[in-house]
Amino acid sequence: MADVSWQQPGNLDQTVNFGGTITKPEYQNQWVWGVGAGFDSFQSSFTDLSEDKTELTFAAKENMPVLVGKVTEAFPLDFQAGYGAAPQIQFSGFDGNKIEMVSNDRSSVSLQIPVKGKDSLQSGVFTLTGTAQTLVMYHAKGNDMAFFGSVYSKQPGQIFYGGAPENAVSYSGLVSFGGLGSDDLLALVTKKYPDVTKKGGNTPMEGTIDRISGGAASYAFGIKAGVSQKVKFNEAVTENTEWVAP
Repeated sequence: MADVSWQQPGNLDQTVNFGGTITKPEYQNQWVWGVGAGFDSFQSSFTDLSEDKTELTFAAKENMPVLVGKVTEAFPLDFQAGYGAAPQIQFSGFDGNKIEMVSNDRSSVSLQIPVKGKDSLQSGVFTLTGTAQTLVMYHAKGNDMAFFGSVYSKQPGQIFYGGAPENAVSYSGLVSFGGLGSDDLLALVTKKYPDVTKKGGNTPMEGTIDRISGGAASYAFGIKAGVSQKVKFNEAVTENTEWVAP
């Protein structure tokens, strides 16, 4: 029982104040993100041009991560959405317009990025063909097994919305782009929940917030080595040209 503050004998004339503090959950800081480099140094020649010298085709010589994210610790069990645990991803071009990531097939996605000309106007379109790699892990209270799999997002608020189209995600190449694998995620989960020591695979899932309940996650978007990339110029390239798609 709480203490009582007794007053002097006689009539009582005191004020009692009721109040408290509401603490907002904050999970955004459990995420760390990084971006790749070297995307502005692709070397091409006139022999790489086609379609009357309006189309340039090239490929990366090695895997190139564009955007990579991972958590630094496991999330609580049964927590609410809306406090930064489910990253939202958005791409835009030099003109500030939003660029939508679209699904090509199970193994690739693409972005249509405007190419900036010398006059700061659009001089073409760079079709970036990449891969979206996602991996989540979750577990239920009282269960010693954590389940993992890739997630796709269909609506705002879901995990990786804007960067994980349906029918286009996997996790098989996540580690090669700098992300965390299933063993890495399990280690984070076990550190916070020592009773969880096993993992079980799962099929691609919709990225609702429960997919990281008591768990962890990682993300990577990047360009695979050897996959053709294309730039379509508005006019034929007839001289040495530097192109940029910021």
